[in-house]
Amino acid sequence: MSSGNRKFTREYVIKSSPAILWEMLSTPSGLAEWFANEVDQRGKEFFFTWESEKQSARVIAQEEEHFIRFQWSNAPPDEYFEFRIDITDITNDTVLIITDFANPSEQHDAEMLWDQQVHQLKKRLGVL
Repeated sequence: MSSGNRKFTREYVIKSSPAILWEMLSTPSGLAEWFANEVDQRGKEFFFTWESEKQSARVIAQEEEHFIRFQWSNAPPDEYFEFRIDITDITNDTVLIITDFANPSEQHDAEMLWDQQVHQLKKRLGVL
């Protein structure tokens, strides 16, 4: 059963090594630097806190230094958000590809939020 949400992706060139970027995407301390105010982990479950809002997500797939896929606890089974690290062939740049789902009427806002989050990530990495 579909929720009516649509999958979308955003790509960002990040002037950082894949190993350092991976730490920022896959560990509670890394995610707390840019994604949420607080992040805790118990097994495959991550607990995110933004001011007064709390949400949990489970890691449903991952490949070290390549991608990590989370599913929010309240999300439909076919929806997730994913951080994927890719290296371009020609320029050898590190690219962060984010996949997420949003209602079509809210997709622009969701994309803008990711842009802000990744801006924060680049700031924390010192690559702005």
